[in-house]
Amino acid sequence: MRTPPTETVTVSRADGTTIDGRRTAGTPTTVGTVRALVEPCAYERTDTAGRRTVTHGCNLYHRGGLPFEILVGDLLTVRGRTMRVTQTPEVWQRGDTGIGVKIHVEEGEDQ
Repeated sequence: MRTPPTETVTVSRADGTTIDGRRTAGTPTTVGTVRALVEPCAYERTDTAGRRTVTHGCNLYHRGGLPFEILVGDLLTVRGRTMRVTQTPEVWQRGDTGIGVKIHVEEGEDQ
């Protein structure tokens, strides 16, 4: 069986600071890179006001453990587009066997 091709994903993180009692993000700095399978996806959501939005993003699948911690809010550059991690990375499983890590990222919304 042939292994599917993986892509290089750059991970950046912004330092948080507090200015006048408000938390603000600083300039993102590169944390590192990971190799992952990329599954593009789009989600249609309806907010509390009844507005429908389409959010584009990706599910990333990394075999084995991550070389560093990826947090919700980190910025990942996938295929030249910057996306934000919106869910805590979870175990990628096949049956009862853990294969690696699944990371969900999203970019802006279309209306």
